[in-house]
Amino acid sequence: MKVSSIILHEDFNFHNYDSAIALVRLTEPAILSDQVQIVCLLTGFDLSQQNLENGKRGWVAGWGFNESDILSEELTEAEIPVLSNRKCIRDTIHFTGDPSMARALTSNMFCAGYDKETSLEAPSIILDH
Repeated sequence: MKVSSIILHEDFNFHNYDSAIALVRLTEPAILSDQVQIVCLLTGFDLSQQNLENGKRGWVAGWGFNESDILSEELTEAEIPVLSNRKCIRDTIHFTGDPSMARALTSNMFCAGYDKETSLEAPSIILDH
């Protein structure tokens, strides 16, 4: 499938990745299959504390940098745990050495990924909801 255009959210912030969601317009209609499905987007906020408990697992998909710092050309997915905002802010400040990075986590986001206490090493990522 080839992409004809990418439409970023009008409130997307390149500095802290707030509202990091986009529409991807394809050159041809997609054919639904086991690998190609319709995504359900939230119409209300169902991100209660129960759904965002530290350690609860969820899935993310996207194009990003792999472990060799090479930008992926293929859509990838990963199962990752939710991190508490407190732990996310602490680890982000520790990783960057910049206390101002605490402001990068907005009320429009929650945090997920692996932290220094897990056996897998990967940076925490902040996901919009």
